[in-house]
Amino acid sequence: MWRTGGSFHSGVPGRSIQTAMNSLLLKRALLPLLVCALAACNQANVTGSARTYALTNLLPSDTAYSGAGGTATITPLSTGDTGTVLLASKLKPSTLYGVSYHASGTDVSGGVCTSNGQTLGSVLAATSDASGSLTFKALTTTLSGSTYLAVQEVVTNTDGTQTLGSLPLCADLTGTPIKK
Repeated sequence: MWRTGGSFHSGVPGRSIQTAMNSLLLKRALLPLLVCALAACNQANVTGSARTYALTNLLPSDTAYSGAGGTATITPLSTGDTGTVLLASKLKPSTLYGVSYHASGTDVSGGVCTSNGQTLGSVLAATSDASGSLTFKALTTTLSGSTYLAVQEVVTNTDGTQTLGSLPLCADLTGTPIKK
């Protein structure tokens, strides 16, 4: 930037400081719009309606899980993935849980949640907070044939390996959603 005559110059031939400042202000004003537009490109389209299911407490007599419950909202996406948002409360504080989709097992006399069906896809993990609340958000692959969503406690064995333990919460996906 230099001064010649009575005006300042930006260093770009034919461009005054005022023109450069106006251009900079315009760019700054448009930046949030550009960010929003780019963020929208990263969002998958929903192909079906979101369905919200109640998380049923399968261990109501266990004092560690007294009053545990919540919801699971499942949304099919155009990418073929399934969006899952799980909100649970009154779980054990600061505890690791595995969240997984399952097919029905062979014995559904006690309901699909107790049928011990095959896991579909991966078991995803999340840790409850200090008050026992768990918020879990994930994308999983297409889950055709899944009949329930299980929330199981992850147990660390003496040798350091981890296995799935008790099953305090389950969402029966064959039932009627509590919200569509």
